[in-house]
Parts: sequence; structure tokens; C-alpha cells
Amino acid sequence: MMRVSTFKWVARKNAPQTVAEVLQPAIRYKREDCIDLPPLMVVDRAVELSPNQKKAYDELKKQLRLILKEGSITAVNEAALRM
Repeated sequence: MMRVSTFKWVARKNAPQTVAEVLQPAIRYKREDCIDLPPLMVVDRAVELSPNQKKAYDELKKQLRLILKEGSITAVNEAALRM
């Protein structure tokens, strides 16, 4: 680019050739050539919560029920609490 004024720049006449020369050798790889992964793996694992975790989880559920009964919950908070 060539500066014409304080805020104006224009492309030089030989810009495409200069860019092509600088970027050579250009190498392109396909994703299939680089990644050797199975298409998709879904694994579900059931894990028991510790007593402290279970207590905290139950407390959050109780608080959510109370807030929903009051009707004073915002959409953002509801989504976070339901998770």
C-alpha cells in the first residue's frame, strides 16, 4: 500500500505480483491429509457425586424451585441455574 494522505492508502501497481513473490512457495494442505481422527465419538459416563457435591447440587435445585415459584427470575439467570 502507498500512503496518499493522512487517512488514505492506495494499492501499489505491482502489489499482486509482490505479494505472490513474498508468499512463495505457497503450500496448501487439505484437512483430510492432516487429521487422522474418527468422524465422531460420543462416550457417556455415569459418575457418582461426592457427598459435598451432592449437597451443593441439591441446594441449587432447591433455590431454583423457590425462585421459579416467586417468578422473579431473569432469562440469563434461569439458564445458568437450570444447567
